[in-house]
Amino acid sequence: MKTIYYPKPVDEKEKTYYSAEPDPNLRLNVSVYDRLMIELAHQQYLSEDELKVLLNENGLNYCDVYDKNVHYRQLLCTVLAVFEAMLGDIDLFRSVEAEFGTTSQAYQYLERRIQRLQQRIDSIPDEPVLGGRDSDFSFIFKD
Repeated sequence: MKTIYYPKPVDEKEKTYYSAEPDPNLRLNVSVYDRLMIELAHQQYLSEDELKVLLNENGLNYCDVYDKNVHYRQLLCTVLAVFEAMLGDIDLFRSVEAEFGTTSQAYQYLERRIQRLQQRIDSIPDEPVLGGRDSDFSFIFKD
């Protein structure tokens, strides 16, 4: 029998959209590979070995513990590589995603998804800004 956890009732003043207490059922220390599969909605577009190669090409080790502050951009680049590989074999993509009636519909869907993914990647800075001091702008004259 599965135990269902209900949130504790709170006052209207203290209401938040998330629980401040960690969920005891939440799995911590998710591996990079598991996080990739979450991003791919657990669809097996490529074999496990091929996904590990793509992770490695993007500088990630599949068995490392996932840290969003460090790995997020590289993980999205891996997802992008998976979808770009699917563009080369639309029939394979259609075998996983059976909702498309024609190959051109599947191709257009993949192109739109790649564009949205590229926009997400472009919105993430290459390296974190330390204390807000690093910037693309600098002073022309300095005392």
